[in-house]
Amino acid sequence: MLLIYPKKLADCRVLVLKSIPGVLQAFFEGCGFKLWKMTGAPDTHFDFIEDYHFKKEASGKECYELFTEEKKGIFTVDMNKLLTNNKALTSRSLLIPFIKNNQFLKLSVVCNHIPKWFTKELPALGFDWTEEKLSSGLIIASIEPDDT
Repeated sequence: MLLIYPKKLADCRVLVLKSIPGVLQAFFEGCGFKLWKMTGAPDTHFDFIEDYHFKKEASGKECYELFTEEKKGIFTVDMNKLLTNNKALTSRSLLIPFIKNNQFLKLSVVCNHIPKWFTKELPALGFDWTEEKLSSGLIIASIEPDDT
């Protein structure tokens, strides 16, 4: 097993991996790394990752153009469409930065299943969620701040 310590990675903050166990994923994300899980040739996804993490940030724009604000404080994102169109994306890599860096009243997430990480991570971040199953088979997960 190869053991890499974050300080040995210098200025690197983005890791592209085929797979990573949950404990290591939590460790690296806790150290500030952005993780991308993908299959196939990594170089086919580098342009997208570079645009997502560097070009938009360098231009001063937010990286949240994928989220639509329906009304003030109420956002929607179609994770089913995004994840189908780009296998390098994960629900965690898109939703966690948005949840941590934006104030919102409600975030509606269209998906084909509820991500496993919702159960532990959303309450830890101070959010609650409900789900609504649509006749199409898709699910709308509504994430809201936990006011209790």
